[in-house]
Amino acid sequence: MTAYIKFIMILFCVFFKAQNNFIVYNKIIDDAGGNEKIYEKNILVFQDKWSIFFSYRGSLEEVNDFLTNSEKIRSSQIIKNSLDEKKFYIKDNSFTKEILFTLDNYQKIDWNIIQKDTEIILGYKCHKALGKFRGRDFIAYFTTDLPVDLGPLKFRGLPGVILKVSDKDNLFTYEAAKIVLNFPQKIDINSKLLFSFPEEKSKYIDYKEYINIENNYLKDIKSKVEANRPAGTIVVSSSKERDFKIEKSFEWEESKKP
Repeated sequence: MTAYIKFIMILFCVFFKAQNNFIVYNKIIDDAGGNEKIYEKNILVFQDKWSIFFSYRGSLEEVNDFLTNSEKIRSSQIIKNSLDEKKFYIKDNSFTKEILFTLDNYQKIDWNIIQKDTEIILGYKCHKALGKFRGRDFIAYFTTDLPVDLGPLKFRGLPGVILKVSDKDNLFTYEAAKIVLNFPQKIDINSKLLFSFPEEKSKYIDYKEYINIENNYLKDIKSKVEANRPAGTIVVSSSKERDFKIEKSFEWEESKKP
């Protein structure tokens, strides 16, 4: 990243300090067979020191009201990104009855920027970048017109906001559907949460432990599905538990390989 781009990013962050900015992403999940796709929405709210990412069930037309009214965020998973610490504070109860809090360290993605490949998203010229993240190859489109190191989920590390990202197999796609900068009304995210992120780090379980809990849940679901198959069913191939998760493998698993 050149000194000029870093300077522009600093100016942009200063300009938007304490402002309310958000991006609504359309999330598309493919079943890998092309027979059915799941469509969801996610919102990324960001200021100068942090961002927060969560699922949203309403329409694009209703999102402005949702972010400023008293309605609570009911996303089963919420990811808060502390830009200073380079950590992700995660709340999740998508696979447990209790709420789990975990901390994940920022994993640097070695992006390869393809300057000649561009795409226009919501009027912003975006450049293509290729990168590997936790067992998958991803294609991202980012815009230097918004020179902030942000993106959906945990995707970061480019000289501009990531407006679209998908894995090479197109199982998962996130694409910006609405961008609002300097929203005039205050967005008080803390008042919209049904919980509070603990201040004490001791309240957060290790991310490896969190993944082990999720893997056990996925194994249990897989076993139940296989047990309910009709007698005589021939299984051509058996997928692994994380084959349909965005994070497919992890750095601590790689370190164990000979």
